[in-house]
Amino acid sequence: MVYVELTAKKEDCAIRRYHTDLIRAGMYFDPKNSSKYEPMGATGLASILFTKPNFVKKSHPMAQFSDLVLYPIVKGRYDPEYKPYRSLWEAGRIIDTVLPQKDVTQLGIKYYCFDRL
Repeated sequence: MVYVELTAKKEDCAIRRYHTDLIRAGMYFDPKNSSKYEPMGATGLASILFTKPNFVKKSHPMAQFSDLVLYPIVKGRYDPEYKPYRSLWEAGRIIDTVLPQKDVTQLGIKYYCFDRL
């Protein structure tokens, strides 16, 4: 299930368009960078994604989870000293910290799929 925090009319419209594009054409990932992970194509995405994303208010638990966990992981990609990211890392709450090093490439967080966008 995809939960998206309501923001503003323009941004919410862009998110709806992106969701529709995923179902229609697949992911925007750089094909060369992501090929070894065999990213799901449009047909696969269409089979698991709802037709429309579920927009929720800031008070929804999943929106709060995003702020508390997902945002620090994303920001940690660009600022590894970001305090919330460091706290999650040091507490072993990021998958890359608990996987055997040999498995991180295949099973860990994929930070670089959008590098060329």
